[in-house]
Amino acid sequence: MTFSTRFLLAAAALLAAGRTTVAAPEGAPVYAKGENGFDTFRIPALCVTAKGALLAFAEGRKASQSDTGDIAIVVRRSEDNGATWGAMQTVWDDPGNTSGNPCAVVDRGTGTVWLLTTWNRGDDHEKDIIAQTSKDTRRVFVLRSDDDGLTWSAPKEITKDVKRDTWTWYATGPGAGIQLARGPHKGRLVIPCDHIEAETKHYYSHVIHSDDHGETWQLGGRTPEHQVNECEAVELADGRLMLNMRNYDTAKRTRQVAFSDDGGTTWKDQRFDTALVEPVCQASIARHSWPEGDAPGAIVFSNPASAAKRENMTVRASFDEGKTWAAARVLYPGPSAYSSLAALPGGMVGCLYEAGEKNPYESIVFARFPLPRPFLPPLAEGRAWELVWSDEFDGDTLDPAKWEAVGDSPRRDAFWVKEDAYLDGTGNLVLRTKKDGDRFTSGAVRTRGRYEGAYGYWEARCEFPTQPGHWPAFWLMPSKDIGSLERAGEDGTEVDIMEKPWLEDKVQHALHWDGYGKHHQSEGKEAEVPGVSRGWHTFGLHWTEREYVFYVDGVETWRTSAGGVCRVPLYIKLTEEIGPWAGSIADAALPDYFRVDHVRVYQEKGGEKEKL
Repeated sequence: MTFSTRFLLAAAALLAAGRTTVAAPEGAPVYAKGENGFDTFRIPALCVTAKGALLAFAEGRKASQSDTGDIAIVVRRSEDNGATWGAMQTVWDDPGNTSGNPCAVVDRGTGTVWLLTTWNRGDDHEKDIIAQTSKDTRRVFVLRSDDDGLTWSAPKEITKDVKRDTWTWYATGPGAGIQLARGPHKGRLVIPCDHIEAETKHYYSHVIHSDDHGETWQLGGRTPEHQVNECEAVELADGRLMLNMRNYDTAKRTRQVAFSDDGGTTWKDQRFDTALVEPVCQASIARHSWPEGDAPGAIVFSNPASAAKRENMTVRASFDEGKTWAAARVLYPGPSAYSSLAALPGGMVGCLYEAGEKNPYESIVFARFPLPRPFLPPLAEGRAWELVWSDEFDGDTLDPAKWEAVGDSPRRDAFWVKEDAYLDGTGNLVLRTKKDGDRFTSGAVRTRGRYEGAYGYWEARCEFPTQPGHWPAFWLMPSKDIGSLERAGEDGTEVDIMEKPWLEDKVQHALHWDGYGKHHQSEGKEAEVPGVSRGWHTFGLHWTEREYVFYVDGVETWRTSAGGVCRVPLYIKLTEEIGPWAGSIADAALPDYFRVDHVRVYQEKGGEKEKL
């Protein structure tokens, strides 16, 4: 039974049992566990040849899922942008030993595809290589294809050229290298690598490069700080290189980056990219397009976007050379790990990534999709959106000019306390629900008295808690009462953009007006959204003079004008609520967390905000 068939049957069983549905991985398996005589396929590497063919490399692990043992490098080739794939081909198999960490780069001048890889004895374990008690060490090899990936040369060892004697462990990539397109080092082939120092046992990232079309390889620069290893590089429009690295500093579960202004010979300015959360795992970064005229270029990034575990495979896009990540596409909210990105012929994005039902290592899937772009509701021709207020939560403390942490005060069946609303240092607002002695507490923040607005597009990107008895909410409120009997909701409406009191894959949208007493009125919609219970999702409201339109991940889920559309400014609230609507809090494993990546408010330029 194929992975796809197993997954669909499992999803159907969950649905029949009334449990949360699970969205299937976007794309189709290229490699599946147990096929072609291999126990497991891992470590994807994707590249596009000079003639436009796609090459999907992987490690074929013969006996088990283990990183150690009898491991070969395999490839499948596609000539139709990943719609179909040719038969699996073995690129390098040294029986009994480990050939792995594929990292491919294409020389656009010669058409040659270079594959950099590492080797070690199959009976040597990583810990023994690091301790220098192994029978051999990690060695570095290069293979080439001069016929668009159809056939491959024998491996050639280059260890003495690219590995210092004081290093023990060594890895190429994995994933993709780059060829520099601009500047004094134009044409240079750059391969991301990592190593461990023998004396200190410190992990570092570094690169190797070739200036003669792959004929010889030299050691480039090492990162200034340690606690990083698997990495990929991208060339920036200003001529610098950016190295994006797996981070082992557990104080911050985000990626680290470093920069080079000499083609990778040296690296500096190493720091955390707090927008790119990670569970300690490999990731991929690639140039999609260069800036042209007034149009910005685009860089794409993929990884399991979770601080807790390897899940939620997400592709992000940056339109300011990696400074911020304005758009995202979740390929699979379930178990997922390593990935490799490529810009495809015709402008689509390709992602080769590990995914499974119970663990990430059941298959390697290829997905093809348009470049992710920030979703904004359509406007009339000639109109445009303008960002008027936002918080990306990139600091270490809540911005008091934007937010008030609510508390300490009773709320429903519990208490809102200020200490349960905080920033986690990785680019997220966290609202925590916990048990404190004999009481339950949670967090809430609001912009009342700091920011209030009317009309436009309001959105928040969120990750939900997982336990019963409490629920997250993103809502808008007037500073005064919600409406009056004379004008219904026009003089003030509570707009619940999102509430999620259920563990199932659905959210609540609602409007409340005419106060909270005996004249209270409301209208709502339960929107079923497959996969919404796992991973990150964006919730939006387009508020016009005529109606409210609600969105989840850019898809319309409700359209209404119930109660008369509110005409007065509203402020933002993000809250964790405790009460029986969500089940029994006594059944919850606490603490539990509601995380928010950003909140943004857009107004139509010259539009409705000026009519207030």
